[in-house]
Amino acid sequence: MSTGNAMGHFLNEIEKFDDQQAGTQPAWVGTLREFAAERFDQLGFPSTKHEEWRWTNISSVSQGHFAYSAQPANLDEPEILRSALRSALGEVSGPRVVLVNGSFSPALSDLGANIKGLRLLSLAEALEESDPRVEAHLCRYANSNELAFAALNTAFLKDGAVIEIDESACIDAPICIVSLISASKKSDLSLASYPRLLILAGSNSRATVVESTINLGEAESFLNTVSEVVVDEGASLTHVRLQNTNRQNLQVSTLQARLAEQSRYALTTFSLGGALTRNDLTVKLAGPEASCEVNGLCLLQQKQHVDNNVIVDHAVPECTSSQIFKAVLDDESRSIFSGKVIVQPDAQKTFAEQSNRSLLLSDRAESDSRPQLEIYADDVKCSHGATTGSLNEEALFYLRSRGISPETARVLLTEAFAREIADNIELESLREHVLQLLREKLGEDAVEAVA
Repeated sequence: MSTGNAMGHFLNEIEKFDDQQAGTQPAWVGTLREFAAERFDQLGFPSTKHEEWRWTNISSVSQGHFAYSAQPANLDEPEILRSALRSALGEVSGPRVVLVNGSFSPALSDLGANIKGLRLLSLAEALEESDPRVEAHLCRYANSNELAFAALNTAFLKDGAVIEIDESACIDAPICIVSLISASKKSDLSLASYPRLLILAGSNSRATVVESTINLGEAESFLNTVSEVVVDEGASLTHVRLQNTNRQNLQVSTLQARLAEQSRYALTTFSLGGALTRNDLTVKLAGPEASCEVNGLCLLQQKQHVDNNVIVDHAVPECTSSQIFKAVLDDESRSIFSGKVIVQPDAQKTFAEQSNRSLLLSDRAESDSRPQLEIYADDVKCSHGATTGSLNEEALFYLRSRGISPETARVLLTEAFAREIADNIELESLREHVLQLLREKLGEDAVEAVA
C-alpha cells in the first residue's frame, strides 16, 4: 500500500486492524476487506475537484489523525448511559441494538428475542455464525469499487447490526439501532468508528427501523457508516435516521437500498448535529410497481455543513418515487442538496418528483441545490424544483400584530417550515421526539410558543 501524506495514517490503521483480525473472521470476510483496502488505496479521498464533492471539503477527515482503537469513556456510569439512550430515542420503545464506537454492546441492547419473525443481532455474531442470508447480501450493494468511504468502511469490516425480518412478518414495535460515540479528549488521536448495518426485509413483511446517532462528551470523532437495505417483493419498510451528534463530529454515511417488485421503502433523514455531515443515499427500484419516498431535513447553526447526495434509480417500468428535502440555515451554516433521478431505457410509466426547499435565517448562510433528471424513456412523468428564501415578512407582521413577539413569531414560522418532514412520521413517540429536538435547536422560545 502507498503511504502518501493524506492517506498514510489511514492505511497504517488498516494494516494494524488486519493484524488484530488475523484468523478471527471467515475467509470470505477477509477477502472483502482486502479488496476494499486496495480500492481505498487506489481511489484515495475525494476532493473538491470531484464533481460529486465540489461543494464539500473533507480535508478535516483526510488530514486528521483518527484512531480505530481509541478507547471508549464513561461506559461504567449507568446514569450517563441511560441519559444517552433517552437523548437518542426519547420515549420510543422497542427491540434495540446499541453500538458503542461501532461495536455491539450486549449490556445496553435488547434484541427482542420473543418477537416472532424478527432476528436482530450484531454483525460480528452473524459473521461468526456464517449466516447464509448475511453472506448472500453483505457488501453486495454498497459500492466499494467506486466509493472511497464505502471502501474504507469495508476495510474495517467487523461489527454493526443485522436486522432480518421473515417473510410475511409484521413487526409492530420499532426496531432501534443506537450508535453512541464515546471519545476521550485525553487521547492524542481522535476516535474513528466504522459500523455496518444490514437490513433484510422478507417478502410481504412490514416493519419500522429507527436509527439514532449521538455523542457522549465533546471530543472530536469521525463516524463512517455503511447501510445496505434489501426490501423483498411486497414488503413495506419505514426507515428513520436521526443524527444529533456534537459539533466536533465528522460523519460520512453511505446507504444503498434495493427494492423488489411491489415493495415500498420510506426513508427519512434528520441532520441536526455535527460539524460536517455527508449523506450518500442511493435507492434502486429493481422490481415493477416498487415505490420509495426519500425525505430529509437539516437544521443547521454556526458553521455546520450538511451535504445530501441522493440517487434514485428507476431500473424497471411502473415505479414511483418522491423526494422532499428541506434545510433551515442560520449563522454561517451551509447545506448542499444534489438529487438525481435516473430513468433507465426500459423504465416506462415512471412517476418521479423531487423538491428541495431552503430557509435562510441569516444572510451569511448558504444553500446549494442541484436537482437532476436523467431520462432515457419516453412514457414518464417526472418533475423537480428548488427554492431558497427567507421568512415571509407578511406572515411575521401578521403574527406580531396579534401580540406575538418578533422572536416567537420567527420561531413559529421556522418550526412550521421544518415540521412538514417530521409530521410524516407515523410513529407518534418518534414524531414527538423529533419535534422536541427541533424545538430545542430553535431555542427555548420555541418550546414556550408551542406549549
